[in-house]
Amino acid sequence: MKFNLILILFISFLSANAQVIANAGADKLICINDTLKVTGTGLNAGDTGTYTWIDLNSGFVVSATQKLSAKITTLTTRMYELYVTRTHNKVKYESRDTITITVSPLPSFIVSALPPRCYDNGNINLEKFAIARQGNDISKKFTDLHYFQRYKSPSWITGGPVGIASYVYSFDKFIANNKIPNTGLRDTICYDYTDSNSCYNYECRQIRLYPNPIVNLNSVI
Repeated sequence: MKFNLILILFISFLSANAQVIANAGADKLICINDTLKVTGTGLNAGDTGTYTWIDLNSGFVVSATQKLSAKITTLTTRMYELYVTRTHNKVKYESRDTITITVSPLPSFIVSALPPRCYDNGNINLEKFAIARQGNDISKKFTDLHYFQRYKSPSWITGGPVGIASYVYSFDKFIANNKIPNTGLRDTICYDYTDSNSCYNYECRQIRLYPNPIVNLNSVI
């Protein structure tokens, strides 16, 4: 009797070890347009079996390996199922697990108009030039943006960050009135923001500078 009990326990132990437990990982929040990268588990090294990732929103298989990589291009909450199988002593064991992906929009911006500016109008204080929002949520507005110029070195934007010194578009420190073409000089002001979900976005707006008239005085004899 004791031998039979030991045998049953031994067979149960082998059966339990032969089974698989799929683990798709913890639910995630991801920014739109980012790539989701997840590695599932369920098979030990040397096990004979398969991994399959299924997009439950569409029903399509999106990966037949342990790794899932998917570009997220819509704000729809997505669910992926990890299906793991293992064959042991000609018996197939299987297990499933799901992961939920919440998609966050990128920050959006409310920007002041940039009309053409004459040289003598002076520099532009950018402290409240643009306001960032968390996605399109008008209740969450932020003014602590970072201002920069992408292709200009040195940048004509000085100062910052907010709280230490205001960002200023200081064009008169870098160009004289008589160096601006009569047709105007086109420039860009860029700004970016990273929200509490670690989602990043940036924009650039154009501005056009015009010279003030240069008056030459001639001596009259």
